[in-house]
Amino acid sequence: MAELAAGRVARMSVEVEVVREVSGEVVEAFGRLLPQLSRSAKPLDHQALARIVACPANTVLLARSRGQIVGTLTLGNVNSKWDLAHIS
Repeated sequence: MAELAAGRVARMSVEVEVVREVSGEVVEAFGRLLPQLSRSAKPLDHQALARIVACPANTVLLARSRGQIVGTLTLGNVNSKWDLAHIS
């Protein structure tokens, strides 16, 4: 991203997609992005990500900019009397 004066960032286009199948690209992206959230989190391998994606309570989203995965969002639907959703 090109940095501008006063901490502003140039405009960028982002596309969001639902992960339906885990690829090597998805595993690599989680390996690159997860350490930004936690130093102690263990890397997620293909099998772990496949379980997360396959869980009917989860929706995993990817954000792409210029074709590269730049972010992820996992929505987990928690069935409870409050009908809360967990975002991580």
